[in-house]
Amino acid sequence: MHPLQGDIDQRGTIPAGKVKEDGTFVVSTFGIEDGAPEGEFGVTVFWPQFPGKDDPGEDRLRGKFALPTTPATMVTITKGENKLAPLDLKASNMLRGE
Repeated sequence: MHPLQGDIDQRGTIPAGKVKEDGTFVVSTFGIEDGAPEGEFGVTVFWPQFPGKDDPGEDRLRGKFALPTTPATMVTITKGENKLAPLDLKASNMLRGE
């Protein structure tokens, strides 16, 4: 997640999450699963060929949603619990081998 206004904090930290096997994710910013600060963010997605490996390989989505300039969606985070809508990337034609 990349802030749409301002910049990353002075520690150089941006919110990030890892998708679990059931498709859910929890965002971490300063600690494990501590969420994201309030604000507006562009949500980027990198789907590695080899998750969990030292070399994750290329992005299966060929970088379409990996850059802050081309986010998959935008979200507004408010104080308290936030439930985000599922992402429907509609990029199956971009997958390697298809």
